[in-house]
Amino acid sequence: MWLLQPLPLFAQETTPDTAALRAHERGIVSLVRRVEPAVVSVRRFVKDEKWWAAAQKRAVQVTPGWVQVPERDLVYPHYRPLPGASGVVVSPDGYILTLNRVLLAPGGDEADIVDVEQGKDHYQAKIVAREPTIDFGVLKITADHPLAFVPPGNSRALEPGSFVMAFGYGEGPERMILPGVVTSLPTASATRTS
Repeated sequence: MWLLQPLPLFAQETTPDTAALRAHERGIVSLVRRVEPAVVSVRRFVKDEKWWAAAQKRAVQVTPGWVQVPERDLVYPHYRPLPGASGVVVSPDGYILTLNRVLLAPGGDEADIVDVEQGKDHYQAKIVAREPTIDFGVLKITADHPLAFVPPGNSRALEPGSFVMAFGYGEGPERMILPGVVTSLPTASATRTS
């Protein structure tokens, strides 16, 4: 589909409009290069001996290049992975912001293990804080090197129409980047406390 092609392939002429689009594209690519290394996959694991035993049998290759249970699901022996979400590293020493719901097991207790995957590295995370009313969680991982990070921004600078980008993971290891705009903000009376 031609819409998925890079801008230079369908905008061969140099006009003020295409030059502006190319500059905009370069800005987005630069932003993605800065932010993407700090985006991590966060998954929870629960103790499940029966699942582990069955997974060991299904971890063999079915056909070349395909396995029924991916290696990233077998990171913690005797533990079963549950669906995860994304997180973002906000400090070089390993603090991560994520969703509260991804830190919980189905019964509502904290998951046995919370795994953070950054690139090919896996880290067992410590839950630092959870706020269920706004679905917010803070994790801490320890690495032997400073981590790629993105410091938190100032949401007070946003206004309706501000351009934003969402970074994250879907159900698998593939990253997603979604552009958008701010459509509305809480009213001033809703954000003030007296």
